[in-house]
Amino acid sequence: MPSGSSTVTSFVAGATASDGTAAVFQSGAPPVPSGGPSITVTAPSTVVVGASAVVRIQSNLPFTTVFASVDGANGFLKLSLSAPTTDTTLVESLSSSIPNAMFTADYRVAAQSGAVGLSATVPSVASPNVGPSANITGTWGIQGTPVVSLAQSGANVTGNEIFGPLGSIQGVNLSATSVVSGTVAGSVFTGTNKVQVLASGSGVNLQCSETDGFVLQISGTSMTGTYTSGTLTCNMPGLASPGQLPFTITLTKQ
Repeated sequence: MPSGSSTVTSFVAGATASDGTAAVFQSGAPPVPSGGPSITVTAPSTVVVGASAVVRIQSNLPFTTVFASVDGANGFLKLSLSAPTTDTTLVESLSSSIPNAMFTADYRVAAQSGAVGLSATVPSVASPNVGPSANITGTWGIQGTPVVSLAQSGANVTGNEIFGPLGSIQGVNLSATSVVSGTVAGSVFTGTNKVQVLASGSGVNLQCSETDGFVLQISGTSMTGTYTSGTLTCNMPGLASPGQLPFTITLTKQ
């Protein structure tokens, strides 16, 4: 268990929700449950020190606030969402020096009324951020179709998803861009893919975005692992789409 001198930021330096809300550190313990929404949390059981982790929080009832903490550590992270939702995705930045390799993360949410739901816990193991044993610079695809372009410098990876022409629908032009960032620790590639979709023309100005997360095992010219789509949020109130449950993906170097 973490020592009494550890804080939640000793494990998670910060977090951002899929609507752009940034976490704020609060001292003390998170609010106690008071009949609010219960949640289901999808999160990796193994995280890499100094890398990113994607956590998806779902509920049958709308919530407006997320509280994240670590059992035995002081303080918590609070995210006040821009609008009520039943599905949000957090991109967490793991601290560069985690005091305990094994820890338990705790998540709970509050409804707009302030009622806090029961917590959901995720046992986690922090893997050291060892130097990369592979270089994944290049184009990677699925069944021969290029899907992502990556550039690696040391342990850090940047890149973008490759989209084909989206064209237009009844005078509305469609476009999509993405920013991939992550870290290679040994032979494991962990990161996020931030996707933005734009629709413009004929009086339409729609902007949608989502943040996806992945953990991939590198083996020669292939990478296989888990990909989790985040919640698609848009600048039009009420227009949102929940992401998919985690699924297995295999990329092959082109």
